[in-house]
Amino acid sequence: MEIGLITSLADALPGLVWVALPDGRAEFLNRRWCDYTGLSPQEASGMGWQSAVHPDDRLSWLEYWDGLLASRNPGEVEARLRRHDGQYRRFLFSAAPIANASGEIARWCGINTEIEEKLAAQEELYARIRSDETLRESDIRTRAIDGIPGFIGILAPDGSVEAVNRRIKEYTGQSLEELKNWGTNGTIHEVDLPHTAEVFGQSIALGIPHAMEFRLRRHDGEYRWFDDRGVPMRDDNGNIVCWYVLLTEIEIRKRNEAELSRARAELAHVARVSTINMLTAAIAHEVNQPLTGIVTNANTCLRMLASDRLDLDGARATAQRTLRDADRASAVVQRLRAMFTHKELTTETVALNEAAREVLALSASELQRGRVVLQTDFASGLPPVVGDRVQLQQVIMNFVVNAADAMRDVDDRPRSLSIATTLDGPEVLLSVRDAGIGIAPESAGKLFEAFYSTKGHGMGVGLSVSRSIIQSHGGRIWAVANDDCPGSTFSFAIPCCSPPAASQASEG
Repeated sequence: MEIGLITSLADALPGLVWVALPDGRAEFLNRRWCDYTGLSPQEASGMGWQSAVHPDDRLSWLEYWDGLLASRNPGEVEARLRRHDGQYRRFLFSAAPIANASGEIARWCGINTEIEEKLAAQEELYARIRSDETLRESDIRTRAIDGIPGFIGILAPDGSVEAVNRRIKEYTGQSLEELKNWGTNGTIHEVDLPHTAEVFGQSIALGIPHAMEFRLRRHDGEYRWFDDRGVPMRDDNGNIVCWYVLLTEIEIRKRNEAELSRARAELAHVARVSTINMLTAAIAHEVNQPLTGIVTNANTCLRMLASDRLDLDGARATAQRTLRDADRASAVVQRLRAMFTHKELTTETVALNEAAREVLALSASELQRGRVVLQTDFASGLPPVVGDRVQLQQVIMNFVVNAADAMRDVDDRPRSLSIATTLDGPEVLLSVRDAGIGIAPESAGKLFEAFYSTKGHGMGVGLSVSRSIIQSHGGRIWAVANDDCPGSTFSFAIPCCSPPAASQASEG
């Protein structure tokens, strides 16, 4: 599913929907959220959404957010949200995590549901009971609950129904006597009844408040979701004299949550597909070089075998190079799979100068075809590094191929490519410098992003994979435009595993 379709789905939900990063910065707020608060998407993005939360509730909301991050589980909290006309109304903030393909929490999805009327009805009920202590019990039951715009019931200490207000009778189409048999007459959906009966029974037995959700049958036979809250009323001696129950319809909220859950599933699917696409593109990009070598060597071998002057030694050497490139392609696939599945690196002691020379030998034919003038400046006495030799050679190969591509259309100056190594404090540094078209200012900050490419034929994964490789080795990777001449320089640095054994005299 396209992101635009998911955005349209979120905008269509009859609720205030949002997506946030783990640090609380809003990444998306649907149209209803912005319309309700009167904030534009630009004003509400990042941490701007906090301006719509009542100042007295912000601290509790941030504490709630920290608790969510620690638990990694869905949660709810109440807070006041400012309407576009300046009035604050109470909302239930519900949030649930979205994990990426690695199981890490990448985002949080949430929906804000207004509960102002529900809480107002509950508060009015308690206020009437507290303020009218002179009324007889029968008056309380008839006058207090019938005047409240909510679904109110009164239960005996043992949990049996004693009174319900007019709204419950009208909604269910049942009399008081019929409602007393709510556990057996289908008033509550049969799927929800076992859990409802269990929670209710524990509440009555222990004398503690209860809160639960279940589907209640309407007079036309349709079941709709309700939130049930029950509290005991005690006398001066602490004995329960009755229970007050408030029912609030939450059908719309439940539908919104179901739609949000489906949207979360679609987002997770998009994330998985994106990861698969990136892995596929990365394998295609990185395996292309050894495959090109295999084809070239195989053609050379065939020409040698078909020649009148049979050169068995040359054909044998060419076949060996073909096998070498095939082994390299297999190793590249294995390393990429390990990288994308977060497996441990296959580490060994690597002499970076020798690894670079092998790459240049593999690239020799392509560099010659591109009329590239190669210069090397390898530092002597360079300490080795610990890492995956094949992966490090992938990075060097990517630098060299990109440098050659950058000079493909250069005709007014030599196509000069230089590769150098040096010791930079505790790190070994390798740089590839070209005389190509250079780095455009608008591209400087995006070069190592996945699927970003400055080449018309590029897939934009080589440098992204290179960055992942170098970071997994505890190193740094960067690119800069040349100061003294056209072109650019790509570099990486990784920690060395021992002090240098000799001075850095040039081997180039």
